[in-house]
Amino acid sequence: MGLAASQARLLSITARLSDNELHSQQISNSKVRLADRTQEASQEYIQALNSSKLMFSTYDAEGNVSQTTLTPSLLYTYTPLKNQYALQDASGAFYVSAVDAQNYENTNSLMEFLACYDLFSDKKYQEAVKDYNDKLEDYNKDKDKYDQEKLEFDKAHDEWQVKHDAWVIEYNKYLEDLKEWNEIKDKPNLYDQFAGFVGTSDNPNSQAGYCYDRALKGNVACYKHLLAHLLDYSGASNFSKDTYETSYIDPATGKKDTTKLLMTSGGMTSYVMNDPKWLEIVDAINDESRKCDEDDNYNGVDDEAKDNSLQAIIDAGGVPTKKDILMSDYLYDPDTNSVTGVKTLKQKAIDILYLLNNQDEFNLTTEEMKETLINFTDGDMRNLGKEPEPPGNAPTEPVFTQKEPEEPVKPNYSVELDDKEKAQWYVNLWYMMNGSDSANLVKNDSTTELDGVFIVAAESKSNKGNYKVLEDNLMTSPDWIQFALEQGIVTLVKAQYYDPTEDNGKAGELTSEGIFWTATNWSSCTDMSSTEDAVAIARAETEYNQKLRDIESKDKKFDNDLKKLDTEHNALQTEYESVKSVIEKNTERSFKAFS
Repeated sequence: MGLAASQARLLSITARLSDNELHSQQISNSKVRLADRTQEASQEYIQALNSSKLMFSTYDAEGNVSQTTLTPSLLYTYTPLKNQYALQDASGAFYVSAVDAQNYENTNSLMEFLACYDLFSDKKYQEAVKDYNDKLEDYNKDKDKYDQEKLEFDKAHDEWQVKHDAWVIEYNKYLEDLKEWNEIKDKPNLYDQFAGFVGTSDNPNSQAGYCYDRALKGNVACYKHLLAHLLDYSGASNFSKDTYETSYIDPATGKKDTTKLLMTSGGMTSYVMNDPKWLEIVDAINDESRKCDEDDNYNGVDDEAKDNSLQAIIDAGGVPTKKDILMSDYLYDPDTNSVTGVKTLKQKAIDILYLLNNQDEFNLTTEEMKETLINFTDGDMRNLGKEPEPPGNAPTEPVFTQKEPEEPVKPNYSVELDDKEKAQWYVNLWYMMNGSDSANLVKNDSTTELDGVFIVAAESKSNKGNYKVLEDNLMTSPDWIQFALEQGIVTLVKAQYYDPTEDNGKAGELTSEGIFWTATNWSSCTDMSSTEDAVAIARAETEYNQKLRDIESKDKKFDNDLKKLDTEHNALQTEYESVKSVIEKNTERSFKAFS
């Protein structure tokens, strides 16, 4: 073999040796893992040997006992001679089956709930319930219709009340106006008295109407003089210096402006002095029952919309000025921006006098002064008033004639029960689901001498049920209930007989014999026990033996693989030494040949 070939073979052998060593190491590691699996299988088997399950004992009519693996379904299924238990979660809610929950939710009373479990041989109860429910359904329809009609009536009555209240206000105003009218209807016509003495605006008396004639021609002093005579002439040659309040209220201060007569004598004095006719006119002007004619037209045009100029301004969204208020026949309240009444003749005379005394402030034109004068004498003085017209008839009050339907009386059912013990079981369940910790006893019917006839009160639902539905997969699971009880996830409660003479204070809701639910530990219940789970142990033993056989088989295979690798390793090692020796000799000869 040549040197190059020998070297190539040596490298190949070296690679094979390294590969065998790696493979051998991997097999050794696998054997270690098999040892770990053996230990795990042993631990699982030991744990299975300690496994147990909860059992529940039941009795037949002869007293023979049988044990069944405990499940929630077993707890909630009625059988004779069996204690009644329930499961309660951490919040206090009771677990129940889907069937029991549906029966509770689809019924309205304890009696209807019991009927779901075929506890009645007598069908009179079902017939009575159906009759009552039919009547109740009709009543609810009639009541809804009645309530709707009553609601519509109440709305109509409220609308009537608003109209009636407005009519009462209008009627009371009519009574006030009628009273005022009655006070002045028989009094002399003031304008006729004034015109007969002073003259008319078309033909004033040149003597007695001197100031009136000059005022009509625009003389402000004569206009004020005339008003002064009308307001405060008492037969003397001089006027008093009394202060008069205008109708204008200053919005800033809430006070009224004032004015004085501001003169001591005048041209009319000599003619009217001590004349009783003038004194009668003065008395009439100062008569509080004399009102303005409620017409604010100053331009000689009869404009109905401007009869009340202040209201027209307010209706247009404005606020009357001081000048508007003083010239108007109406009283005004600045706080409410509203008209509050009609001025008296005296108040109108005072307001005009204030305008004249402050003519520059208001920029009164000659035409405006003349028109206010004519409006005052030819209009306001003519106003004896006319008899007010009463408002129309009061609105007719609506009357509700519908009779409220009467709710049917729920019968106090007292019916025969086929099975007292079974009935008590579901009575207890219903009260528990209805939110009560106690339940009434099913009792013998004291009204009959027949044996086996029992009655129970027909309680209604409280609508405060305290329960939860346990899913079907958990309801039939022994593992879940065992884990939940042992870990304290649920609380076991038991239905126990209660006698108030012996157990006072245990069930406050009961005043006579009954049942109350009380928490208990499953380990203290004589009908529950924990036993070795033979099936689980046998299954675990089978699984353990199978795992051991599988591990031993793999271990033998690994041993055989190691032996093969060891044999191959020894052969490769021998060949390695041989090839190495050949290479060394070839190398030695080569050195000698070239030396």
